Amino acid sequence: MKSLWFAVRLAAVSSIFLCSFAHSIVGQPGTLDQSFATSSPQGAGKARLAMTPNDDYVRATALQADGKFLLAGECGSNTGNTVCVARYNADGTVDNAWGTNGKAFASVGQFGVNVVGAALQSSGSLLVLSSCQPEGATAQSFCIVRFSSIGVIDASWGEAGLAHVAMVSRGVTAGAIIVDSSDRVYVGGSCTIDFGDTDFCAARFTASGVLDTSWATLGKTIARLSNLVEQVNAIALRPSGELLLAGECSLPAGWSMCSAQLTANGSLDQSWGTSGFAVTAIANNSSGAKALHMLADGRALLVGSCFNGTINGMCTAMLNTAGALSNAWNTTGYTIAAGASGTGANALSRQGDGKWVIGGGCSTGLSNSFCTWRYKSDGTLDRSFGIDGKSVVNIGLADGVTGVAIQAVDERILLGGYCGGGLSTDFCVARLDAGFSPSANCALDVDGDGEILSTTDSLLQLRIARGSFGPALTGGMAFSAQAQRTTWETIREYLRENPADLDGDGRVMPETDGVMHTRIALGFSGSAVVEGIVFPEFASRQDWTAIAAYIASRCGIPATANR
Repeated sequence: MKSLWFAVRLAAVSSIFLCSFAHSIVGQPGTLDQSFATSSPQGAGKARLAMTPNDDYVRATALQADGKFLLAGECGSNTGNTVCVARYNADGTVDNAWGTNGKAFASVGQFGVNVVGAALQSSGSLLVLSSCQPEGATAQSFCIVRFSSIGVIDASWGEAGLAHVAMVSRGVTAGAIIVDSSDRVYVGGSCTIDFGDTDFCAARFTASGVLDTSWATLGKTIARLSNLVEQVNAIALRPSGELLLAGECSLPAGWSMCSAQLTANGSLDQSWGTSGFAVTAIANNSSGAKALHMLADGRALLVGSCFNGTINGMCTAMLNTAGALSNAWNTTGYTIAAGASGTGANALSRQGDGKWVIGGGCSTGLSNSFCTWRYKSDGTLDRSFGIDGKSVVNIGLADGVTGVAIQAVDERILLGGYCGGGLSTDFCVARLDAGFSPSANCALDVDGDGEILSTTDSLLQLRIARGSFGPALTGGMAFSAQAQRTTWETIREYLRENPADLDGDGRVMPETDGVMHTRIALGFSGSAVVEGIVFPEFASRQDWTAIAAYIASRCGIPATANR
């Protein structure tokens, strides 16, 4: 009966807290960060920027080490689309010291451009990739323009700031760009071989913007799967130099996610998939990959959209080092988050705790919105994020996320994209709270399973604060298979070295330490952790900054990270 009473007590504490903050929970993972873009007309947490009076589309987001970030895309003009970039300060304000009042433009080619990606070099220069048709050319090429660290076209790079390569006579469609540790530049896309027949293709440039003829065949390579359509949308590099290309392929059975791997010298890697290609049909869906992230262990996560005639939505696929689905991801190797037509992912990033943040767009009935999903490292949806694992942010009426980045402070989630509605489509950005995500070796992870949960860790802390010990402490507890401490003896020894006295008053009390532990276990951070708590006057830690630094010191995380 005692164990049941404490479980009910914990549920009551959690319910009271959630109800009192249901209207706006600052710090809850997946909600708008109220400390970002505080003066924005769109409201704190999000901002909209008209680069030109016409339609402007963000296609890529690049995060600098100092927290500043850049949005790159194409902007409408009277003479055709133009490459355009805006730089922001870490707090969401436009960095007027960069370019001209925070903006930079480049006319590339004789017709319109289609920007697809951007990447930073070690110098702080930004490379922006598009498909364009250079002066005098008869077909589109891969085109890269470089902006210097102060926001002007870098005339010392390539040919007056532009590098381009015509892969085949019928032209190319650019897909993605990446920079290696030596500042060499890889670009990928599709090359048109004939009408209705496009193949994966890639090229490599030197750090100075010249085609690297030492790679592949004079710097260029084409990978052919079939005589149908194959389109590269994302690329990633392995530390050993292999280049992974991912996108979508049209096959007789329908559209599928597909990928190809090139060796370090640019030839097709026969060890990947079947003869260098891996076709990933997710539950017989029509699917395609839009973004890719490579893990240190060699696995790769692909995200995009799926449709099988009934289920439409955002989908993910985890591939092992051979190109097959990895059962370590959601046991099946893939996931589908159902949504209305148009729901899908365009970008992803990974938090320090291994959780995946996936951004894209989804329909909410009357409008299209910024949509973000978060998954745990095992491929299960993180239901503490947003509403049941998904966050929806409206800025305009026709919005979409095209870039995701994780900022260092509290691992806040930066979303870059475009928003429509009104007279034009504009550059837009939003930032979400990520919640508290300490490492597994942390004082709050009482049972040692690598997670901080209200149903186990917080319940244990509350029972201890109420004076329970021995079998009464763990009675009725549903520990996970990964839990390392499931008995009173092992938990007691752990807490002796890792006390959960969060406010520093020398005691572990349910109305202070216990409530804060529960809130953190529910995923909250920032002021939401301490809101409404009456601290004793001798408590040495009474605000989130001090409490986060204390927890960080117990988790092996530098306090300067301010997590």
